[in-house]
Amino acid sequence: MWSILTDCPHRERLGWLEEDHLMGPSIMYNYDITLLFEKICNDMRDSQTAEGLIPDVSPTYVIHSDGFRDAPAWGSSSVIVPWFMYQWYGDKRILEKQYNTMKRYVDYLTGKSTNGIVSHGLGDWCDLSGNGAGFSEQTPLPAVESAIYCYDVSILEQTARLLGKTQDTKQYAELAINVRKSYNQAFFHPETNQYATATQASNAMPLGLGIIEQGNREAVLDNIIKDIRAHRNHLTVGEVSHRFLIKSLAEGGRSDVVFDMTNQNDNPSYGYQLAKGMTSLAESWDVKFGNSMNHFMLGHIEEWFYRDLAGIQCDPEGLGYKKIIIKPAIVGNLTWVKGSYESVHGMIKSSWKREGDKLNMEITIPANTTAIVFIPAKDAESITESGRATSKAKGVRFLRMEKETAVFSVLSGTYYFKSLK
Repeated sequence: MWSILTDCPHRERLGWLEEDHLMGPSIMYNYDITLLFEKICNDMRDSQTAEGLIPDVSPTYVIHSDGFRDAPAWGSSSVIVPWFMYQWYGDKRILEKQYNTMKRYVDYLTGKSTNGIVSHGLGDWCDLSGNGAGFSEQTPLPAVESAIYCYDVSILEQTARLLGKTQDTKQYAELAINVRKSYNQAFFHPETNQYATATQASNAMPLGLGIIEQGNREAVLDNIIKDIRAHRNHLTVGEVSHRFLIKSLAEGGRSDVVFDMTNQNDNPSYGYQLAKGMTSLAESWDVKFGNSMNHFMLGHIEEWFYRDLAGIQCDPEGLGYKKIIIKPAIVGNLTWVKGSYESVHGMIKSSWKREGDKLNMEITIPANTTAIVFIPAKDAESITESGRATSKAKGVRFLRMEKETAVFSVLSGTYYFKSLK
């Protein structure tokens, strides 16, 4: 993180762009990167060609060829990163500044697509193909790159609407419907509820990016879990789909599967890298000699630590963490978790600790913000805040029960909840 997100510091030292959006949330939980990401957005705008292409590397010190110059999952940082910045920091000026760059890139991909399908790029780079770092051999390249293209179009539609660009909103809303329909027609197998080649990546990409029709989401998630279990709780994904595999499981309420998948020490896993003596992430899951031994591109689990284990999330109804969600995942044999995030509105804290059948949660919500808090409990009556019933706790209001979770709204302040599970 010095001028660019360096990949990799010992060999290429280039700004390969896919990491900017795939690792973006993991980085943003740890650092204030408003200036760095704005600088990277400027680089991408400067690197854009007359045709609208955003090269895989920006600044473009080296002119590569084929997928190493033109891969949608790489160039799409020009669309996704400004959108992330708006969501995390609540300032739409970056979207205003980048809008033409975003639009020209989406139009470029549209021009290269056939019936809404994009078939060029690098695909799910470094998947578990048996050959170490390199091209995916399990998941079709178009299934990966077209999923990112669908996401780009959706972001551009939302951005156009936000900026009051009526004609563009109409155009890209229609395009979003068409490319999503094309994706499902091309890759979804309704008889099996699987996408493409039925790999973890094939199913996780459309699920994590919201492409799947609502009625099919649960069945596709079940198929992802079955595949993970069939691989003895191991992943098979590469760097592009890894974030969406974790995201799909967590959003589907299955962080327990993420825990099982992460809590391994044989290949492929983070534990395997530790067992091999690594003190930084390797370029490939198998820690293959000759590949980089200092490569942060597979570090997507960091986002899960903050977003799901600690449960610190931004409410879409209040961007820039003006409205907050605290929704911790109580999983595996973990007995406690403590996390914090320094938002633009102040420090957000979330911690939980298990003591027998009791769960203690301590949260801090910064001034001038509000939060929705999810507390695992057998019922709302079994929950106290600072030793008193929640109905008598200042700033706390019970909303509803969701399965075995009580949902409250809270005002700013520090709260000490205790519940029975």
